[in-house]
Amino acid sequence: MKTFLTTCILIGALITVNAQNSIQQYGSEGKIGFKDSSGKIIIPAKFDHIWKMKSNYYTVEANGKTGVIDQNGKEILKLKYDQINSFSEGFFAVKNGGNYGFVDVNGKDIIPFKYDEVGLFSEGLCAVLNNKWGVIDKTGQEICGFKYDRLLECTEGIIVGQLNGKYALINREGKEITPFLYDSLENFSDGLAVVVLNKKYGFIDKSGKIIIPLIYDDVLSFYKGTAIVQLDNKLFIIDKTGKKIKDLKYNSLGKSRDDIVNVNLNGKYGRIDRISGKEIIAPIYDGLPRIEIDLTSWVKLGDKWGGIDKLGKIILPIQYDTFETMYGGNNNWKVQSNKKYGLLSYNKKELTKVKYDSIGKYKEGFTIVKIGNKFGFVDLLGQELSPITYDRVSNFSEDLATIINNEHWSFVNKKGQEFPVLYNNLTNYEYVDSFSNGLCRVYYDNKIGFINKKRVLVIPIIYDNASSFIDGLAGVKIGEKCGFIDNAGNEIIPIKYDSVGYFENGISKVTLNGREFFIDKKGNEVDR
Repeated sequence: MKTFLTTCILIGALITVNAQNSIQQYGSEGKIGFKDSSGKIIIPAKFDHIWKMKSNYYTVEANGKTGVIDQNGKEILKLKYDQINSFSEGFFAVKNGGNYGFVDVNGKDIIPFKYDEVGLFSEGLCAVLNNKWGVIDKTGQEICGFKYDRLLECTEGIIVGQLNGKYALINREGKEITPFLYDSLENFSDGLAVVVLNKKYGFIDKSGKIIIPLIYDDVLSFYKGTAIVQLDNKLFIIDKTGKKIKDLKYNSLGKSRDDIVNVNLNGKYGRIDRISGKEIIAPIYDGLPRIEIDLTSWVKLGDKWGGIDKLGKIILPIQYDTFETMYGGNNNWKVQSNKKYGLLSYNKKELTKVKYDSIGKYKEGFTIVKIGNKFGFVDLLGQELSPITYDRVSNFSEDLATIINNEHWSFVNKKGQEFPVLYNNLTNYEYVDSFSNGLCRVYYDNKIGFINKKRVLVIPIIYDNASSFIDGLAGVKIGEKCGFIDNAGNEIIPIKYDSVGYFENGISKVTLNGREFFIDKKGNEVDR
């Protein structure tokens, strides 16, 4: 069942190759760009992430802001938005300042940024959330009241709504066609909609009339005149009157996409054509989860996983013990085999050999990898930043990562260049942290201070404890008392408290003489 909430999420496929122009991704310093087949740079490597949308547009992200480019690299929306969810019927669903609105292909604001969540435009209408769900048209006019718990896309002139756990039909004018009585109700397809009541499935028409009785254990929606249904562990195909057209040998339905559907027979999984029921993949697999947007799938045989295409051709050897999506990492896959890890692209192409003892999460375009007792970095395209030789490393933060080798601290940048970090240019620090707000904590002789990106000590090493800088302030402790300093080392809030917390939304929790209360960034006591 598609909802406005889920369908507004970007398609997880990232552009790797444009078959017509042979454009391919390349990486540099943890950023992504594009080259043509001759190696000519088409789009410089300046993006942290690139997502393919449902059209010929791509959402791009850099430095925490998102924009849109077309397939030729032309800027459509500037890199200034917090999030861009989708493109539908000429409008981009965009988040800015914590709220959603819509922008057209010329970058013009069409519908104000005032909604908690928005869906896709479909047939000129879109569901939007303002505490409750309602519907607007392309001018922003509200079609019905904001009273629903959930709304599906408008299909064939009908909207499906949920209220208090039950579903009903609503027309384009916002009028409720049926009472809220069904446990589930899907979008219309071929003039009929799937309904569920008391765990039984059937079909209704646009007036709410039951056309095919609610007798089935599972169904797929009608597609080009037929539907596959399940009853008593048997599948068969019916027409729009409910007449059985063809018996199928399978026991149950799996995931479907477009004209293909996964099926189960005696605990084994295969795939059939949704219209004819013709077998595409014999039921031989022990696992066949969802069909990805590029129509590839993971398959399990015995206790090993591999990859197949739409027609069942093996595109990835069935040799992996586990797989998982690297969220925030170009939608790469992390795979494991014989206690070693490697990386695949979103479309299951090998990015690295399965050779690492561990692979971490992506941060600023790089993930930490480990071989034996040594560490290093791998970028979004599987390229190692430098040999895997470090004794310890931190994730990249503000374009630098902290490393230690042979008990010597250094920073490494996204070109792989290393810069020693020494106290007074002579002595090793006891510990060097990561950067936050342009400053990095350093420890020496059980005291803490801060250095800048030039490795210059800018706040003296005098504190018994100190937090990283957040919103321009750091909590510090001298002796048994705490306060706050700014990034120049000035004492902004007196060091007099028994304890202090981080500032969140401009407020910090503190204790003084056993009393707990809140202060603002000027040290004034405030209500939370």
